[in-house]
Amino acid sequence: MGATGLGEHRITVHLSSCHLLFTTTLLKMDARYETFLTDLFHLGAIQFGEFMLKSKHTSPIYVDMRRLLSHPTLLNTVEDLMYDYAKELEYDVICGVPYGAIPLTSALSVKRSIPMIMQRKDAKAYGTKKIVEGLYKPGDKCLIIEDVITFGSSIAETARVLRAQGLIVTDALVILDRCQGASRNLENLGITKWSLFCLPDVLLLYEGRGLISNADCQRISSYLFNVTDKIAPSALGNGLQEGAKVDKTGVLSVKAASNTASLSHNLAKHLWQIALDKKSNLCVACKLSDPKEIIAVAELAKKIGKFICMLIIRSDLICKVPLVDFISELKTCAKSKNFMIMDDRKFCDVSSIVEMQLTGGEWSIAKWVDFVTVLPFSGRGVFSAIRKVSTENKVACFSILSLHAKDSLIPKEFSEQSMKTAEKDIDVIAGVVCSKPPVLDSRFLYMTSADESDQALLRFEDFDKMQFLDVEYLEMNHGIQYADIYKVWAFTLLNKLFNIGIFKFETVVMRSLYETPIFVDFQLAVSYPEIMNEIEELVHSCLLSNLKFHSICGVPEGGLPLASIISVKRNIPLLLYHKTKETTVTGKVIDGVWKKSDNCLIVDDVLMFGHSLADAADVLRQHELEVTDAIVLLDRCQGPENFLKSNDIRRHYLFNLTDVLSYLNEQALLTDFECLKISNHLLAFSDLAGKFVDQCTIDERMEPLFFSPDRLSMILHPKARKLWEIALSKHSNLCFACDLCSPREILRLVEAVAVNICSLKLHADLIVIKEMPDFFSRLKRLAQSKKFMLINDGNYCDDSDVVVELMLNSATKPASWADFVTVQCLNGSSVNSDYSVACLPVVEMSTSGNFFTEEYKKRALSLAQQYRQIVAGFICQKRPINDPSFLYISPGVHYKRRLDDQNWRTPDKAVRFNRDDIVVVGRGITKEKYSRVWAYTYQQISWDAFIIMNNAAANVE
Repeated sequence: MGATGLGEHRITVHLSSCHLLFTTTLLKMDARYETFLTDLFHLGAIQFGEFMLKSKHTSPIYVDMRRLLSHPTLLNTVEDLMYDYAKELEYDVICGVPYGAIPLTSALSVKRSIPMIMQRKDAKAYGTKKIVEGLYKPGDKCLIIEDVITFGSSIAETARVLRAQGLIVTDALVILDRCQGASRNLENLGITKWSLFCLPDVLLLYEGRGLISNADCQRISSYLFNVTDKIAPSALGNGLQEGAKVDKTGVLSVKAASNTASLSHNLAKHLWQIALDKKSNLCVACKLSDPKEIIAVAELAKKIGKFICMLIIRSDLICKVPLVDFISELKTCAKSKNFMIMDDRKFCDVSSIVEMQLTGGEWSIAKWVDFVTVLPFSGRGVFSAIRKVSTENKVACFSILSLHAKDSLIPKEFSEQSMKTAEKDIDVIAGVVCSKPPVLDSRFLYMTSADESDQALLRFEDFDKMQFLDVEYLEMNHGIQYADIYKVWAFTLLNKLFNIGIFKFETVVMRSLYETPIFVDFQLAVSYPEIMNEIEELVHSCLLSNLKFHSICGVPEGGLPLASIISVKRNIPLLLYHKTKETTVTGKVIDGVWKKSDNCLIVDDVLMFGHSLADAADVLRQHELEVTDAIVLLDRCQGPENFLKSNDIRRHYLFNLTDVLSYLNEQALLTDFECLKISNHLLAFSDLAGKFVDQCTIDERMEPLFFSPDRLSMILHPKARKLWEIALSKHSNLCFACDLCSPREILRLVEAVAVNICSLKLHADLIVIKEMPDFFSRLKRLAQSKKFMLINDGNYCDDSDVVVELMLNSATKPASWADFVTVQCLNGSSVNSDYSVACLPVVEMSTSGNFFTEEYKKRALSLAQQYRQIVAGFICQKRPINDPSFLYISPGVHYKRRLDDQNWRTPDKAVRFNRDDIVVVGRGITKEKYSRVWAYTYQQISWDAFIIMNNAAANVE
């Protein structure tokens, strides 16, 4: 594929009376190009009017190439145009920007026999743990495919990921360039952009055909020129970021009052004065962890500092950099460019812990940030902590009243009550974070999320002018065991799949956290277009011919390439499903075109329990689509039938793993011993998985859960079972909460009490790691030798991508040492992230005045029960449900009553009367002179309470 030029003409277009110059790429438009652009107009993929973009800008033009997905004929056409346009470029593989360009890339791969690779948005924490799927080697040259570009940030991010894997990226091919600075930004990164069309070309064509007027053409051209001039140069930090997730989307207008007199807090006054002076209420969020990207933040701040009033960071993500130098440079930049700094930590804990989080750990954030965010669901204790700290440090807080997750569990009354009581803590509250405030109070600033990468700061006077918008069973198997005429074809395909390494006979940790002796990696097949084409042919012959549906939807990432190929080859409309709308360009969860009550067929590669199919079906049904059937390439035979049946989904598979194992054994590709071992694993896993499929209901009748081997067999999560085994063997249901900052002191105390505890709970963000860099590895070895498990009390309540970063890439990396982490359900299912530890959702807290109502508890339990593969138990005050598959862990236990913001209980009350399994004791040990004696005392009291409770229950029976 020698590159000798793409047959384009660089010209200067002089637009009649508007006198604006554009340097564009104008193609020799033959009938195919003109017809395609005209079809885009009539399809509504390019619309003219007034549109509110995700950046809160108003645009006279809106481009939505995702509508092509539901028109396979047009998708085929643009595939032909792109192939012809770029056929002389040199490349070994192609990669579509996830997820919108994957359907186009899949079609191009199969139709033109070009190997494809697929980038995930985040690396998996299970299975192969890849971020790039498919077959490639370092030094391969990859061509990136995208539909529409504005600034080029998505292509830059994909290029960064691919280059990190050793691939060479020098070119990107797109359908439409909006001509708003992408070429310049990508050139700074060493990437040449090739586009079928540039927006000025399209405008000229539409004006010539009478689809838009000359006045509209001039107005839109003027808009593009002005926006390009003001925004594009810094959209990627002039290449400094190498694709970092920092997006400057322009300066928002300030419509609020011209003075700060009504604001109560001095720091709020200072922040608003900066906004007024700069005529900017833009706050840029840089939640990064990569060392190069972190260092680039300060450089980026220098460039965009004149546009912003505040920079938002997440300090607990920062790792592997000289923090003193970084903080010093950032503070210097903030002072010279006149902006303030916020740490978006979302503090939600008892006052003593929050105070330590502000002043201790690696960051001592109270010394250098201006604001922190708090989530006062735990009560007013968080404000007490900030009040105590602020006497020596100038720091204030923004109180979070709502979270932007679509399934957030924060009740409406929480926002209202928090706002009403805010005046009690007005000395430390500078403002609130919400989508729309329940009460308007001129003493506070209001912050609202503008999109996934920035925040907008608003005054209460703006809310009456603002428009808040969201950017928007019958078992029937037609698999090979029933379709005899296709068996030879299917088994031939199986041989090919085996030869390219689809079946991996090795111990792998699955998403469900269980180890499996076999892993099936169908995503390798995307690099073999002939095999993908053969898979589609067999699926069509064996499965699709028996089903009736209007559209097709692939579960990302595994099912998307196959669904795309089916769509293009069979002329079936494709719908693109996103797991979260926050990660999409359009802001939608479903992209494409459909009608109410259309039947949509779901496609996935591998079926285990069926949760991915059920989640996709739920989202599609919420969008008024019908879902009755789903097809998968492989059913692992691990008991999904009842679960899918309860969700009204009929599953149809091409292969099942039992048949695959038998065939491989017959062909001497798998030994008898290996076949038996895997078959037994599947059988055992299937029995276990199906044991507690039905959700438990809230039940006030708290019958004891016997501390016996029977209970052990009922516990579902393997880490929870291991913890229970330790408790049985050590006669200890005591968890030690060692909330200290010094790693040496923690190790000293833990070694002293290790014999008395079944688990250790830490706040990793409190620990000063630089004093002992190998602290967590030492702690892990100690836990293994002394037989106790590790809980990181992270209290995570953030977007899933932030949680994954905290787990995998932060300074403390809990995924590398913790067995459990605590999470808040307030942000809905966004905490359902792919990390390799078990979750302990917090459904009740021991703090006084908290907002954990019965209604919230029911909703949180219901949500957690949908994710049994990662939920091991609950943090609670009283066992909330009669479900023996979970563990119930209770904090706030102390033998003496203390005067602070916690509701303390004795171990006896927690175990005998509240029916909790494990009690958490912290200051009852750490604050006592003889820690080991007190640990032994709490162990005996808690264990005796179990014995008494169970004996009493046995006598009743």
